[in-house]
Amino acid sequence: MYEYSARLSTSVSFNSATHQVNVYYSQNDVNIANEFRDRILEVVEKSRESRAEFIFKELRQAGFHAAIQHYTTKDESFNEAEGVNAFGIYHAPRSDGTEALLLSAPWVSRTGEYNVNGIASVLSLAKLFKRKHEGNTYWSKDIIILITDESVRGMQAWLNAYHGVNFGMSYSSDIMPRSGAIQAAINMDFPGTREYESLAVYFEGANGQLPNLDLINTVMTVAKYTAQVPFTLHDNDAINRPQTPVESYLASLKHLTDTIRFQALGHPSSDAGLALRYKIDAITIHGITATGMHQPFDFHRMGILVESTFRSLNNLLEHLHQSFFFYFLTNAERYVSIGMYMPPVILFACCLVLQISF
Repeated sequence: MYEYSARLSTSVSFNSATHQVNVYYSQNDVNIANEFRDRILEVVEKSRESRAEFIFKELRQAGFHAAIQHYTTKDESFNEAEGVNAFGIYHAPRSDGTEALLLSAPWVSRTGEYNVNGIASVLSLAKLFKRKHEGNTYWSKDIIILITDESVRGMQAWLNAYHGVNFGMSYSSDIMPRSGAIQAAINMDFPGTREYESLAVYFEGANGQLPNLDLINTVMTVAKYTAQVPFTLHDNDAINRPQTPVESYLASLKHLTDTIRFQALGHPSSDAGLALRYKIDAITIHGITATGMHQPFDFHRMGILVESTFRSLNNLLEHLHQSFFFYFLTNAERYVSIGMYMPPVILFACCLVLQISF
């Protein structure tokens, strides 16, 4: 399996977009993120309304067209559950309003902790994206910043409202600003206030949907060469360390079975997976707590990773389509394409048909 998987590589036209001359996320932005972290800690235990109001004010001060969205949905026990999302849109100077990129973060991490560092990083990036100096006129797509309440339910409520659909939800907003079609989305999940040693990528959507492989390739390329951050899949503990052939095979098998499990269950592996229903290529990047295996990193590398990824996506002239939509990942840098795993499945199905026929 490991020997027959191909190494990830972005398409030729898109590969050139992943190498920027400069990144602007600096120590000043790290200081801004630290200030946001302290202020978030002051409001994180307050009501949903207070937290949404805090995000709303910060996005408006940064120059975004901000709004608050109230929604009501059903929880797992079919009881009504309410939530409040806050979001803002930056209408880029070179944009015609037909395309956008989404950067999101939930209030609660997949670990159950508050996503303090994730939200602080998103808000510092929002200020960077809107900054009137350092040549921000290169943005050709609108940028949407979204902070969701109740994690999956909040993301689903916002996506439904943005696209004008209603699947058993009611939602309202004083205003519902919109941009164009969302080309790609990055969801940031960095729990707590600590440092991290690596990134985990979650990419599976509902009912087995997957983002275009080039989005994963881009994030991995930026993480490896620009941000210089170790990465893995699904919070796996085998992260870029020397392995014997047997260990490599077992680690690849673990990644493969995790991917198959998420797709077979039909549930998204993260909040970002919900966006795939709307033809939005989306992934979640999750910070794995530092344990001493690698050098820890903080806001600086997180900011560089997202800024460089967004600038790569900003250079796209059309929706991601040149790479695969059907694949299995055996590790963060190798994949099994549909042309490799489908023939055995087809042969197996043919055997069943022949057996039934006779």
